[in-house]
Amino acid sequence: MRYYDGLSQAEIARRLSISQMHVSRIQRDALKRLRAMIEA
Repeated sequence: MRYYDGLSQAEIARRLSISQMHVSRIQRDALKRLRAMIEA
């Protein structure tokens, strides 16, 4: 949603009914997993 739809973390949080901080953590963890997959 962040990159595909161009939504801000706050907009994503509103759509999913979660906090912006939770969106930030999800995004951070997803990027870590992607980096690990690319480096493997």
